[in-house]
Amino acid sequence: MRDEIREALELGKADRWDEAIVKMKLVVDDEPTADHWAYLGTTYRSCSRWEEADAAYGKALALNRWHVGALWGLGLSRGMQGDTEGAAEMLGQAVGMAPRFAAPRFQLALTLLEQGDEAGALAHAAVVRELDERYASKLDVILRERGLLPG
Repeated sequence: MRDEIREALELGKADRWDEAIVKMKLVVDDEPTADHWAYLGTTYRSCSRWEEADAAYGKALALNRWHVGALWGLGLSRGMQGDTEGAAEMLGQAVGMAPRFAAPRFQLALTLLEQGDEAGALAHAAVVRELDERYASKLDVILRERGLLPG
């Protein structure tokens, strides 16, 4: 990972989003790879700049239509904007490309739950439990609150 990306991440953690965006744009201008466009998309998404986030993810996907990070990020962005159908589509593609990557599967389970697809959410939750205890614990709390798991 380039130093500028690490610096942008630190700026974001300090809630200095405008500076982080400037730094990420310089990276993209210098080396416009799918990874760098996806990082820029995530930077925009993190400060709720939806149109710019979606455009950056779109550029990443134009370079690599199966870029898992861009699919995941675009799914998160769409979900945060209330488009659960679009979110499920992008997250489903991310899961299809990286079935053992817990984060997009976790988010897909939550999205399906929001759509009322309890069976789909439970199926993905079962896989998340095999992959990552942290995500599984969070998901199980939500599923218990909804009465979908005992206890």
